[in-house]
Amino acid sequence: MKKLFFLALSALLVLGCNTKSSSSQGDDEKETRELKTEVFKYENKMPHCEAFISIEFPVGGDEELGDSIYDFIVATMTEQQVYENDLDDYRNDGQGFVDFFGKKISSDLQEGWENYSQGDETLEDVLDENVKYSVIEDNDQYVTYLYEYDNYYGGDGYVNREGATFLKDDCSRVTNEFLFKNPSSQKLITLICNTLIDKYCKGSDAFLEESELENIDELPKSPFYVTADGLAFIYDMYEVHWMLLEGVIPWEKVKSLLTDEAKELI
Repeated sequence: MKKLFFLALSALLVLGCNTKSSSSQGDDEKETRELKTEVFKYENKMPHCEAFISIEFPVGGDEELGDSIYDFIVATMTEQQVYENDLDDYRNDGQGFVDFFGKKISSDLQEGWENYSQGDETLEDVLDENVKYSVIEDNDQYVTYLYEYDNYYGGDGYVNREGATFLKDDCSRVTNEFLFKNPSSQKLITLICNTLIDKYCKGSDAFLEESELENIDELPKSPFYVTADGLAFIYDMYEVHWMLLEGVIPWEKVKSLLTDEAKELI
């Protein structure tokens, strides 16, 4: 009788251990949010005008992550295009979104050509506007998008860039407050200045003087974004200089300024 009792007790203990192990395994192996994308394009070559859009659009995977990226695309596109009307929901229609803004850009270019040429059809200039969104990093912890824009409506033209990193843990966009223990640190400003000086003022391709960059005393308006090589930043045209300035601070140089949460991304 005692033998049967101990056999039954052993069976219950084994069953309990197996159940606990299974539950713990589920907690440890938290499912990583996946992102599925597809590139949608619009291209229109007209006499004297060319429009081009290429967007790596979220088409599947985790819905919350896809929504965060979609909101970023909409916000940057509508701001750049000065589109203030209510926009239809193109969340599940990447080609429709691209075509909508492609037609708007084409119309703007034609109007721009009329103003630029003032009826002089002998001009050989070509006005253009180009938009591109692409994934530059995608791993278990985050996904980073890069928005690239340029146009030429005469004069010097215009260039714009913006990077955005989204955490897969909660789908939020990475901010400077998340990344740095003290975002207003003078050490961070110094790192930025040194990075820009190394890129634009030194070497055989240098074309700026150090004096043009060494007095920068503010962070870029847009947050830093995360790359495999380090933290990237962009100053828009006329933000601190007449031209767009960008750079990447290597992880080893910026690590001491990071929060514990940011260090986990390295």
